[in-house]
Amino acid sequence: MKAILKKPYWTYGQGESADFCFKIYRSGLKFQQDGHSRASGNLQKQRENSDKIGIKKSSQLKTVFQLKSPFGRFDFSMNLVGEYNVYNAVSALACALLTGFKPEECQKALACFPGVPGRLEKLETDKDFDVFIDYAHTPEALSSALKVLKQNFKRVILACGCGGDRDKEKRPLMAEKAVNLSDHVFWTTDNPRYEDPEQIAKEALKGLNKLSKITVELDREQAIKKAIRFAREGDCVLIAGKGHEQFQIVKDKKQPFCDKAVALNFLKRV
Repeated sequence: MKAILKKPYWTYGQGESADFCFKIYRSGLKFQQDGHSRASGNLQKQRENSDKIGIKKSSQLKTVFQLKSPFGRFDFSMNLVGEYNVYNAVSALACALLTGFKPEECQKALACFPGVPGRLEKLETDKDFDVFIDYAHTPEALSSALKVLKQNFKRVILACGCGGDRDKEKRPLMAEKAVNLSDHVFWTTDNPRYEDPEQIAKEALKGLNKLSKITVELDREQAIKKAIRFAREGDCVLIAGKGHEQFQIVKDKKQPFCDKAVALNFLKRV
């Protein structure tokens, strides 16, 4: 152990030369049925089979990967998806192993980790579609979240917007990712600050060709509700931009607002 720790730095990644090298075995949607879980194969077929035998369905996103390390090879599972989440997990596992935690302890801890609030957070609902909250407010982050969901659901319904007094050049890039990687977009406000929300929307959506896929609803609460109403069986709704935040910034005031609370309250009533 002491000899291992003498190394001045450590690397991690998917390349074989990395000290902590990971390989993803499976990442995506699972269904939990009557207390049991099974990996998804054909998504549509799995849903149809569940319908036939009258099983209540709840979806779960899960990743299984192997980690090759100076301490040996170990398999891990976690209730998160996306390559970026595996990178984050592997960096944490490397730190834990190097500071003396046993591999078995790390396996149990990661398997039980529920995720970070507001980071592709799945809301608990009894609907036949799923709703996620995510902090993504850059083109890259939004693209990553949408790609993960696109692989696992029939359709992705998105509610998002762009902040005011910030990075105007990213607005059309955000809108482009939103339209190209989702099936319908409810464009709304996201901390407009001193800018006019309508002007922010115009700058973001200017030049887009797929306007039929966009509904502009500048009232964020109404946009979330409309996105949820739009969803059908097998779909998912992604509410992006705020994540864990509990406010909406209008001018210099932080007005109480929570995407998660709005969505959960509405889901109880529809």
